Amino acid sequence: MLKNGLLELWNDPAVIGIHKLPGRSSHRIFPDASAARANRDNAWELSLDGTWDVYPAGNLAEGERVATEAEGAVQWTDIKVPGHPELQGHGFPHYTNIDMPYSEEPPFVPANNPTGVYRRKMKIPAAWRGLRVVLHFGSAESLLAVWVNGQAVGFSKGSRLPAEFDITALVEPGRDAEIRVLVAKWCDANFVEDQDMWWLSGLPRSVKLLAMPPVHAWDIFLRPVLEESGKGRIEVEVAVGCPEPPAEPVVVTFQLLDPRGKPVFRKEMTASPSWTRSVGAHGRGAVVFKADVPRCQAWSAESPVLYTALVSVKHASGESHSAVKTGFRRIEIREGALLINGKRVLIFGVNRHSHDPDSGRAVPRERMRQDIALIKKHNF
Repeated sequence: MLKNGLLELWNDPAVIGIHKLPGRSSHRIFPDASAARANRDNAWELSLDGTWDVYPAGNLAEGERVATEAEGAVQWTDIKVPGHPELQGHGFPHYTNIDMPYSEEPPFVPANNPTGVYRRKMKIPAAWRGLRVVLHFGSAESLLAVWVNGQAVGFSKGSRLPAEFDITALVEPGRDAEIRVLVAKWCDANFVEDQDMWWLSGLPRSVKLLAMPPVHAWDIFLRPVLEESGKGRIEVEVAVGCPEPPAEPVVVTFQLLDPRGKPVFRKEMTASPSWTRSVGAHGRGAVVFKADVPRCQAWSAESPVLYTALVSVKHASGESHSAVKTGFRRIEIREGALLINGKRVLIFGVNRHSHDPDSGRAVPRERMRQDIALIKKHNF
């Protein structure tokens, strides 16, 4: 589908993705609970950030040919990921305010579409045998198509959204794999993404491989509530992901840790999912936990007290664990005033783009911290 149909898809607003996994929360999946609570050193993640090969093509047809052909007379050069080609010697950035950067009418974009073909070779960890392997792109501007070991994987639009693809069937743990990624600068999505900004392309956020058991917590949604009496309540919705509903039992557990890391509930809560529907090749089972939180500590900007929701999924194929931070606060508008936890607040805000003067939308962590410190210093 990708190999022969990409030229038609880049101007089709009805198609925003093919074989792309359903969106989910940004929680990480760990092999054990202690690693989840520490939120570091994850044996089930492999970063692909760093130096990639790139071929700058002048249009989508040329880029698609390079992405799908075997080794040939392609002159690859180096590029840093995350990053933008325009800030690494390929093309140039430009700024627009009220006008589109080209004259075509929606949904059409220029035929001469700057396109980068990225290539990266890596070894799939041998310890991942029996696990599901997912390829994660933090973002791509603006059209993304992926091949693994010469096989078409998927397609995505949405410059500020992650795109994830299941590549389990295309790779073998312990052996090398090659990823080729086509990123075109223009597509029909530009017309809804347009704003006053610098136009750039490429892969400005991290790329990584994720491993997880065949049955795992794909999505976690938290609803913390702080009542006027000070009583806390929490609702946790877990979407269990797997290729299809398994024959063996699945058990999902939930425990809430207080700000000191101590369990809130005397015993962790357990439930089994009710299998509801399938999204692509990703089965979905739903589990919902509801609980009161005694002696709940309120979150505020002055006292940012956080709890930790610890979610585990256990199955014959293995178990996985995720830890998600959350806070309890009550937000209401009363007589024209914004109240947080019953207290009136005034908000001073700024309009901030995710942008670095040197690296564009590939913003380094140090710059993020510098921006936050500067904003808080001026009472925003």
